[in-house]
Amino acid sequence: MSFLSLAKGDPAARKLVAQAIQVRYGVRPLPISSLHLEMTTPTRGWLGLPATQTVTIRGVGTTHFRYDSWQTQWGIKTRQFTESYDGGAVYIRKVSTLTTHNDAPTIRMMGSRLWVWLSLLLTPLTEEEITLKSIDATVVRATPEEMPGVVSTVTFNAATMLESVMATWPDAVTGADVSLTLRPVGALKVFNEFSIPEKLGYQLSGAPEQILTVVRAEANPKIPLTEFTLSGH
Repeated sequence: MSFLSLAKGDPAARKLVAQAIQVRYGVRPLPISSLHLEMTTPTRGWLGLPATQTVTIRGVGTTHFRYDSWQTQWGIKTRQFTESYDGGAVYIRKVSTLTTHNDAPTIRMMGSRLWVWLSLLLTPLTEEEITLKSIDATVVRATPEEMPGVVSTVTFNAATMLESVMATWPDAVTGADVSLTLRPVGALKVFNEFSIPEKLGYQLSGAPEQILTVVRAEANPKIPLTEFTLSGH
């Protein structure tokens, strides 16, 4: 392998992650410090007619994360929704209504969602201040020390290919457990030497799974941190 894993944890977990990275990226895996993904899925819009849902994911390190989604029907954007975390506060915008939150449960929720996406990429699991723990021969739990309470469960198949990534957190209002699961669907697709599954299964607990087709993927883009702090304007 031509990369150095700085992660802590038991040798079996570190070895499994290293093997999975080689399967995904070959001998020259790409360190990832920022990410931009754009995905689409068919949906139903006004009057139940066909529309397209678009989801974008942007992240910088373990401190900044933004999720945007909207529907497009007849060239018109509708049902726009944004969740963003700038390292200090969480911003939630539904259409034109913006709320700001800085309570620990909501920040943990956004940290967990960010960590699921980072774990999907695998190479962030080798960074310093990450602890890996084997659950069994094909399952690893990954904990980033900079994100208190955040843990991802990473499952591989017998061929050491990623099968799914999941994180669970308590709902900020009810305290009930909520989970997000991502799983690769289909083959890998390469965007500018960056390999990522061409489709992803996306499922929040209690909701049907969505199959998202990746239409754009960029590793290490320059994203201004100001894009993660939302205002009412």
